[in-house]
Amino acid sequence: ILNPVQLNAFVKGTVTEVQDNYSATIEGRGVVLNGIIGFGRETSGMLQVVSDPTEIDSGLKDRVIAIRQPVDAGFLRKCAGAGIRGVVIPSIRNSEWVAFSEKEIGVALTGDETIPLTVIITEGFGMKDMNERYFDTLKKMDNRVISLRGRTQIRAGVTRPVVFLAD
Repeated sequence: ILNPVQLNAFVKGTVTEVQDNYSATIEGRGVVLNGIIGFGRETSGMLQVVSDPTEIDSGLKDRVIAIRQPVDAGFLRKCAGAGIRGVVIPSIRNSEWVAFSEKEIGVALTGDETIPLTVIITEGFGMKDMNERYFDTLKKMDNRVISLRGRTQIRAGVTRPVVFLAD
């Protein structure tokens, strides 16, 4: 006897095909952005673009936020404390990442970290602003459904972290 397992689709769309006991095909419209590196599991919520780190508070609970400027460990801790599900950030210094995650990046595979939110880094480590094209896309999709997948694999079969923005 099979016991069905309910799974979230991860993307907004219409189910167009179901293969019993195997899969479902979902069609929808949206935008896909790839990050350089990501951390944490899959998550989704309403996108909120913020222009200043001081805007982070409990009013953003269950949201996914995006910010254009580099962040630090304090910003990520503030987001986690506010109940934010995920963040799309341009960059963070490696030392700040280690201060937040409490461990060095070791293996070339991420996505299973025990951190309180999913983090997608679009530009890499350091102190870089988000590229204009990505930030403009995120601004246009503000207050829409966004899904994040933090898994990154650097070796053979490269997997980049993904930002899905439903149209």
